[in-house]
Amino acid sequence: YAAVLVSTVLGAGMSSRLFQRVREELGLAYSVYTFQSFHADTGVHGVYVGTAPETASDAALAIREELTHVAAEGLTVAEIESGKSQLKGQSTLSLESVSSRMYRAAGVDLYGEPYKTLDQLLSEIDAITDDQVRTVCREYFSPDAQTVVMKIGVPKEIKTNENRVALVPAGAEAAVAAGHSVVVERGAGEGSGFGDELYAKAGARIAPEADTVWREADMIMKVKEPITPEWPRM
Repeated sequence: YAAVLVSTVLGAGMSSRLFQRVREELGLAYSVYTFQSFHADTGVHGVYVGTAPETASDAALAIREELTHVAAEGLTVAEIESGKSQLKGQSTLSLESVSSRMYRAAGVDLYGEPYKTLDQLLSEIDAITDDQVRTVCREYFSPDAQTVVMKIGVPKEIKTNENRVALVPAGAEAAVAAGHSVVVERGAGEGSGFGDELYAKAGARIAPEADTVWREADMIMKVKEPITPEWPRM
């Protein structure tokens, strides 16, 4: 519950730290929020930001700065109390429909977890301590522990006599292992002796044409500078 509380204060809603800083104060993004998913063995939490290519670096820097503050200083007493109120409100509203109650009951039975009444759940949220919040901030929200995930695009070089490729299959495999996704245009590596099957084996997705690569990627990797036919895709 402490992790969800920190995530709520950091990036859930228009009053959250990230929304106020990244969107309202700096104007670097249309959308920014935190998310988390808990599983039996491990889980994931992160920050989503919807921004333009020209402001992506500044937005990422602003997010890292906010994460640094949270990891070093934790949350204020007022933020903790506000976060508790928001969590309790969300928990109560989430159980208003019959279907949501049935999904919750099914999950409890499926995962073998003890069933908790709404009153018990609200009591556990109220019981979150300042020390728990500081520990969670320090251990899980430091920017040094985060991975920036992006979609890397590798189009086929179209400049005359340019047969090289900007990313070899081993590089694609390393990028995928680091949590990124890679999309490669069909035939992009053939001039360098790397077939599509090698990229697919490395975890990359093969796109049928260059337009798909340019449209979907957050970052384009090329050997040579973009030439005239590629300019409209930028």
